[in-house]
Amino acid sequence: MSDLTKKALAQSLKRLLDVKPLSKITISDVTEDCGVSRMTFYYHFHDIYDLIEWTCNQDFQKIQDGQKNYKTWQEGVMDIFKMLEVNHDFFYHVYHSPNHVDIDQFLFSKAYTIIYDIVQEIRPDASEDLRRFFANYHKYAITEIMLNWLATGMKEEPARLVEKMNLILQGSFELMVDNQEKSGLPDKA
Repeated sequence: MSDLTKKALAQSLKRLLDVKPLSKITISDVTEDCGVSRMTFYYHFHDIYDLIEWTCNQDFQKIQDGQKNYKTWQEGVMDIFKMLEVNHDFFYHVYHSPNHVDIDQFLFSKAYTIIYDIVQEIRPDASEDLRRFFANYHKYAITEIMLNWLATGMKEEPARLVEKMNLILQGSFELMVDNQEKSGLPDKA
């Protein structure tokens, strides 16, 4: 019952974001739309931002974790774009709120996992330090592209953005380890 109530509150918040900005939405608005008491809201969440964080977690958990190998990483990134697109109003308003850092962190986490797993798959001999560095480096690029897309109204087709990312990433996974080996840079600092 608890998860059903949380999901209902999240849906109410998303409905309200279709008609007004986050800064104008109150807990009373959410509970009235949902048909529950303020006490019920506070039983599950501390405030609106706690509800936003829970909702983001739920939406990001829906993304298939199986799409993060070398041959399917583009599908994993497309899943993130699709999730953002389906929940456009929610993520657009949350991103433009003072608490938008949370979306950054969710995107960083997903992008990092996708890239890290690819490097581990295609170059299992790469050091842990190098895998982490490479994943961190590319998570910023991928996430900033997504955040820019979100901030500018999601005008460009996600498939085109993923194609552009692929131009940069294609072959760079293998090249990264080869360059490290040639440079003589130690595996660990």
